[in-house]
Amino acid sequence: MNFRSSYLEDLAKDKNNALNAEARAKAAEYYLEVLIMQYNTVLFNCEKIYMELLNYHLFIDFITPLFEKETIRPISYHPDGTFSCQRYFKENMG
Repeated sequence: MNFRSSYLEDLAKDKNNALNAEARAKAAEYYLEVLIMQYNTVLFNCEKIYMELLNYHLFIDFITPLFEKETIRPISYHPDGTFSCQRYFKENMG
């Protein structure tokens, strides 16, 4: 015997739609959390690389030559005759 009730099917359909809406909302929340974590990871890595690069260049260009007592090479010469900050630091502070 095959019995179908449109009332029971409508109840099940409404409940199923409500559960699907909840599941989609929860999935969207998790997806947003994953995107935020990815953004924070990229931001952390960029800040870490920037700090390493900045500290490395500061150490190599300013600190190391002070202990080695060598002439500091300038980063660049400008057409107007001015030198980089390294040359200025060496001539005025060293």
